[in-house]
Amino acid sequence: MGSEAAQINPAGLARRLVQDGLLSETRAQTAQTEAAGRRQPFVQYLVEQKVLDSHSIALAASEAFGVPLLDLAAVELLNVPMDLIDARLVQKHRALPLFRRGNRLFVAVSDPTNDRALDEIRFNTDLSVSAVLVEDDKLATAINKTLQAQDSSLSELADAELGEVAEYVSVFCHANEVAEEVTEEMLMNRETILEFYLDESDQKDNGLVANNVRLAFNINR
Repeated sequence: MGSEAAQINPAGLARRLVQDGLLSETRAQTAQTEAAGRRQPFVQYLVEQKVLDSHSIALAASEAFGVPLLDLAAVELLNVPMDLIDARLVQKHRALPLFRRGNRLFVAVSDPTNDRALDEIRFNTDLSVSAVLVEDDKLATAINKTLQAQDSSLSELADAELGEVAEYVSVFCHANEVAEEVTEEMLMNRETILEFYLDESDQKDNGLVANNVRLAFNINR
């Protein structure tokens, strides 16, 4: 009896795949149960386990639910609004934001009946969400490329910011050394400080240097 309670009756896309003869009811039940156990979207499980290919699933879904099938390979991924959805949701639900029109967000999915994914994205973005059907293998590739590009951009930004911080710290530390030899009279004259501090080859960030010398002088005194 416990075994019967654990069974999942094919529903949504799984039911359609059974009706089209692409899956037996038993295989569909097993796939749904195992996908749930792995916390994987149903279509992702079918494709990764080579139960069915992405194209066959997408065609069946398109015909069953009257949803047009988009060729994701033709989409310019640099323009997708990844800032609207947390990357964890993108990976969890295998859903990629494509574009926003007003208060509606269009999201690429390989299972248009995955209402849970659409509802969670709707809740987290506070936008109306429409599903755009795509093939699962192309969706996986697009998500990986987009997330990698996002990580790369964040890394470059972080490196640039760290570089600026390092430069500032270097200037401040040098200024702190100079402040040991600066007199109060010299602090009144910015040019005098710079002449004392800089050589002819380095005239960068003069204002920053002078201000840091003054700050370091006051701290040291």
